[in-house]
Amino acid sequence: MDSDARRSALKDELSQASDKLELGAVLEMVASCASSERTAGAILSEDILENTVEIEKRQNETLELMKTRQNGEDLPVAGWRDSTAELSRINVEGMTSSGEDLVSIAAAEKRAADVSRFIERSKEDLPLLAEYLEGFSIRDDIVRKIEKTIGPDFEVLDRASPELARLRKKAGSLRSKLRKECADFVSSHTKGRGEEFVTVRGERFVVSLPRDEASHIKGIVHHQSGSGASLFMEPLDFVEENNRLEAAIRNERDEVLRILAALSTEVFRARDELIGNQDNLLLLDAAAELGEGDLLALLLD
Repeated sequence: MDSDARRSALKDELSQASDKLELGAVLEMVASCASSERTAGAILSEDILENTVEIEKRQNETLELMKTRQNGEDLPVAGWRDSTAELSRINVEGMTSSGEDLVSIAAAEKRAADVSRFIERSKEDLPLLAEYLEGFSIRDDIVRKIEKTIGPDFEVLDRASPELARLRKKAGSLRSKLRKECADFVSSHTKGRGEEFVTVRGERFVVSLPRDEASHIKGIVHHQSGSGASLFMEPLDFVEENNRLEAAIRNERDEVLRILAALSTEVFRARDELIGNQDNLLLLDAAAELGEGDLLALLLD
């Protein structure tokens, strides 16, 4: 029997053995504990390798992970959320990513840094896992900039730029002034039946008045209630101030977009390194999950 025939026969034997051992069901169980969908997909596509050198290497990697756990430590990959999808969306320079995507990218890169530093500290005891260090290119500068710029609720922070802080302060002052003046207007120009109130329509302050009272006031009608009994009206006294408020809000939004665009450009320029970090975490996460299940003979293809 020639080498090709022997190889084919061996593959058939391995396939039959995998079926008998219900390898697919075991992999599904392990994949369900994976930290990311990509890790789960990688685990589900696992197969038993034929190369004994590679098999021994992967078994020893798993033993290193198990020994680490026995010593009360663990590879800090749990809870990692793969950011490859978010990074892939920034596929040309000049694109503007959302605050939510940028926060996800920063969180994933922090996890890459944690894992890299954990292995670096323990590399004498983890010689095989230490080989993964070459696959990391940690960019703490990108993480710091994202964290300085965007809050946990994905909003660009005032401290992102002096101009943004100034514009928000200006808009806030205009809102407070208009709200008070509109409330005073309602009090002094209506019969006070309790149906009047101040609200905002499309970033402009308006007063809600009964139709009969609104008919005596000069202004712009923006809307009416469902019954038609009340009108949402912008008195002429407040048109100019509302215009200033709209301009301030528009300038604020422009500044937010400028900040997000600049930050997205920096991420784009580091994208290959950042995706490489996520790919490296994928390999380590898969190895950790397989080790968790004590599947010493199941190896990455």
